[in-house]
Amino acid sequence: MIKLIATDLDGTLLTSDHTVTPRTLRALAAAREAGLHVVPASGRQPFSIGEVLAGTFLADGVVLGANGAVGYDLGRDAVLFETTLAVEAQTALFHALRERHPGIHCVSVRDGGATFVPQHGYVGMMDPEDHSRPGTCPSSP
Repeated sequence: MIKLIATDLDGTLLTSDHTVTPRTLRALAAAREAGLHVVPASGRQPFSIGEVLAGTFLADGVVLGANGAVGYDLGRDAVLFETTLAVEAQTALFHALRERHPGIHCVSVRDGGATFVPQHGYVGMMDPEDHSRPGTCPSSP
């Protein structure tokens, strides 16, 4: 028996203008009314998921962000779980990768998406719609 519908956002649930069609929203609302949990899932951070789903019932529910690393209740504004690499592990991974690929840039996202620490040069390469965050750090995550 199906109990949950988890759906990706970009390129799946969202149209090219970053909206959910009324037909899709009605179908998901009907699924919810039938007792199924509807959970948006994305590589986006939870705050970004909430922004893109604003004005829909999905903006008040549970979402999976950061490629599944963060479970977040948008309605309660609360992190349910977060499974990320420790800062030390992120830093070691970055330096090991940079040895093999000197031109890489990285960003470290922590605290349920609230902390955004990009390496110098990353911000200029990023898609503002994916991150919408300013700032840099000198050389490591």
